[in-house]
Amino acid sequence: MMKWLGIFLSTAWLFGATPEPPPERQCTLRVAWWSQPTESFPIAVLQGKEIIPIVPLEMNLDLTKDYRGSANLTLLRKKPPAAPGEATAPTPTPAPAPAKGEPKGKTTKERPEDWELLTNVTLPDANDVGILLFMNPAKACEARAFDYDLRRFPYGALRLINLTKYPLQGVIDRTNFQAAPGITENLPITYHERTVSHIEINATPANAPITPVFATKMVGRPNYRTLIFILESPHQNLDGTPQFESRSISSIQPIVPEEVHTPEAKNKKSK
Repeated sequence: MMKWLGIFLSTAWLFGATPEPPPERQCTLRVAWWSQPTESFPIAVLQGKEIIPIVPLEMNLDLTKDYRGSANLTLLRKKPPAAPGEATAPTPTPAPAPAKGEPKGKTTKERPEDWELLTNVTLPDANDVGILLFMNPAKACEARAFDYDLRRFPYGALRLINLTKYPLQGVIDRTNFQAAPGITENLPITYHERTVSHIEINATPANAPITPVFATKMVGRPNYRTLIFILESPHQNLDGTPQFESRSISSIQPIVPEEVHTPEAKNKKSK
């Protein structure tokens, strides 16, 4: 009896062991620069203890990286090379190449001592996340993360990302809209055919006159989705009102090839 009780308890412990907690975020990352910095440097994402290099483009979110880790994303930059005379960490001796027929070993991992913190950003709860990087006047990197999920930002839509500390108000094709500071939201329009729209956006600083951000015409298409970013400029107008910068990123819906219905194709499919 005691023997069976011992087996039962050991088995119960095995199957009742606390599983590893799931990651805080499992998503696709898209990282881009607002403006490519004058000083180029390698960038990486910290995923658990693994350092994964990435290549952010300027205002382009086409490159993706699968991420599984903390909701507080850590971005790293490669340390600059040491100046002459400075001590450096010893370079590890590379492993010898495997003999013919032997399995190849793992690729050399990035060394933590070669990297330093670039910035941190909290990821939204989304399957697809965009991250915009920009250098502030103090030459420190800042990051803004936003929901890029196709279910909430479909093709044919426009999405406004207010990176300023001011409320924004605007009109597109006679429909008014507003955007609070730091807010990401779709504009009140969805394109089902190619359409030329007029869009106007103004900032409404407290105790100051309404400040124009931009007014322009744009072409909306049902197979495009466009992000419109509004950022406050470090410069001011002569009357002391703030200046703003605006940029946009568009992505095109991928074309799915149609299935070819020919006798040859049917024969191949039946085989």
